[in-house]
Amino acid sequence: MKNNALFFDGVDDLAVHTRTGAGSDIPLSTRDEYSVSFWVRGTGAGQLDRRVFSESSIANNQPLFNIGTDTAGATDLLNFFIRGDSGTVPVNHTASFAPVFDGYWHHVTYTDHKGQGQLYVDGVTDVALNYTRPVMTLTDLSVGGIARLAPSHWFRGGVDEVTTWERALSEAEAVQWYQSSPHPAPTLTVTDVTHPSEGLLQLTVATSLGNAAYQVESSTSLTAGSWSAVPDAVINTAANGVFTVDLTVSGTGRRFYRVLVP
Repeated sequence: MKNNALFFDGVDDLAVHTRTGAGSDIPLSTRDEYSVSFWVRGTGAGQLDRRVFSESSIANNQPLFNIGTDTAGATDLLNFFIRGDSGTVPVNHTASFAPVFDGYWHHVTYTDHKGQGQLYVDGVTDVALNYTRPVMTLTDLSVGGIARLAPSHWFRGGVDEVTTWERALSEAEAVQWYQSSPHPAPTLTVTDVTHPSEGLLQLTVATSLGNAAYQVESSTSLTAGSWSAVPDAVINTAANGVFTVDLTVSGTGRRFYRVLVP
């Protein structure tokens, strides 16, 4: 998947790559060394144990290699979960240090050499894993959930630029990959308009830009009108990829509003 992010609904969306036999490029996580990288955008709050990247089996529900959200859906941290064919769990929801599921795009790279794993978030060294590899018989690689006889653990959010290597990237390579990897297009969209009270208009805006220097502008026409800044617009702090704008409105006639970063 390149330059065209996939957005998953958290209900039944799943992208799956199935092992095709000897010489197949999967499973990845049973190789002596490997790396996986992707951009992800989602909110961890309320997403209990949802899987962004997974390797699993259609014949046995036990073996899993998973990268996803917090098992309780209570934090914005990324979690690792690894389980073998016999049910052995050498990595039990080890969490990242840096936030990943806070509503903004983040770049994730994980490298592994015989159980010596290293996570990088936005090009910065994060949590390390040190575990004994269990026996895992895996048949499917999936993005957005777990692919098995009964698919599950659906993720709600966006994933872009999924890339794998059959070797462990060095720290310098992981940082360079983050710096050179195409960044997802920024999101800045008005998703809702309400009238909380007389004379007050509230815009709800989805953003991938964090607390940038936003500006609100208005115009009387979408076609030929000239846009001017709204100086009394109250732009509230962004959280989980969303912020609101409070506008005082008066008078008659039609007026359009837009939100941008100058």
